[in-house]
Amino acid sequence: MQSDGKHREHIPAKRFVPTINYVSDILGHCPHMAPIRIRTLLVDALLNDGKAIPGADDLVFATAPYETLKIYLTWPGYTGCEMLIPINLYAGNDCPSRGSVVSQIAMLFVKFMESCKPRRLHPTAEKWRIADKGLNARNVFFNHLVNTHENVWQVDCDIIV
Repeated sequence: MQSDGKHREHIPAKRFVPTINYVSDILGHCPHMAPIRIRTLLVDALLNDGKAIPGADDLVFATAPYETLKIYLTWPGYTGCEMLIPINLYAGNDCPSRGSVVSQIAMLFVKFMESCKPRRLHPTAEKWRIADKGLNARNVFFNHLVNTHENVWQVDCDIIV
């Protein structure tokens, strides 16, 4: 429990596993990369193109053997509300910094949460309801990015309630 009476709880996200229909856009061997630390609130990741997060200028994808990564987004209780979204690491011709990549992911995450709102929530997942007066972007804490398959990454995150 935090000093303000709130607590953090890990979001049990479904892990990306390629299906038989998945088409890879990576040619040759793609090494698995270590998790990339974020440690910030989603809303803070949106500020100043991600400059507000710790280590924002670190070139965390400089050694990645690809120019596009795919972010897999999912939320507990919303069956069928999954997205695999490509992100150009070199948008603006800059080397991909932690801040620039996390800022792009934060914007996509907010749009993803908005797309889940009107969908039907499984009855056993009420505590994960995304709503204006329920969970929203202000409750999400990004822990780190996890490389789950080739150039597919997921955000490991918590909610603060």
